[in-house]
Amino acid sequence: MNELQRQAWLDAFGLTPWVATQPLPGAAPSALLDWPEASAPALSSQGHVATQDPTHADGVASMPHASPAADARSDLPRSNVPHSHGAHHNAPREHAADNVAGANFVAADSAAAQDAAATQPARARATSQATPITLQAHQIGNSWLVVEQEDPGAPDLGRDAVQLLNNILAVLPGERRGTRRFIWPLPGVAGDDSALSKTFVSFARGLGGRLLLCVSEDTLKKLLPTPRYSLFSEGVDILPVSALQEMLREPVPHKRDTWQAMVECRFNV
Repeated sequence: MNELQRQAWLDAFGLTPWVATQPLPGAAPSALLDWPEASAPALSSQGHVATQDPTHADGVASMPHASPAADARSDLPRSNVPHSHGAHHNAPREHAADNVAGANFVAADSAAAQDAAATQPARARATSQATPITLQAHQIGNSWLVVEQEDPGAPDLGRDAVQLLNNILAVLPGERRGTRRFIWPLPGVAGDDSALSKTFVSFARGLGGRLLLCVSEDTLKKLLPTPRYSLFSEGVDILPVSALQEMLREPVPHKRDTWQAMVECRFNV
């Protein structure tokens, strides 16, 4: 702890730095002890400080004889002068304040470390349990084409995925109207995937019309209890088919199965 921090802690605890019980040679007057103005002590012929009369009217105790070595030490910085039992009376309070301040610093650091240790596992659990998902819902006529982004944090689909999206929209009847997004987990809400299915179904019902859902197998298991290429009808018609990325990687099987499911459920008319 440096001097500025020490003084700040002493001031915060209301502790007074030590002061001399007797005026020291060359020291500034103390505001805490009302000493009378005294002339500088006279030096004897041998270089010693002259002893004051113990019966002086001001009641101040006599100064002991000082040696030349002691006079030299008085010119040193205050922190380097050895403490004597008769020179000051508040030194124990000063050291106690340092101990209290250090204990408070250690206690604060320990409490902060405990809070961080308790919070980090909770955040890790919430992050591991919640699966990031971003869906784009494009309305065309009375239907919606809902596609999954391969990168949930990306601002949009990739170039090839956008081209395939436009090709599917060209097959669906009607005019393009608008676009919505479904983002999970909900922004600002911590949670796991236990409410993901109900949240998505509520989102689909709010859109209205029929939905052609292009998502991966793993995402479909979290969204709907219906297998791929089978129509889900519980307040809304949702047909889950292959994801855009799967159609791009393996176009023959995924485009074929997707088209057959669209024809059987009359999504193309």
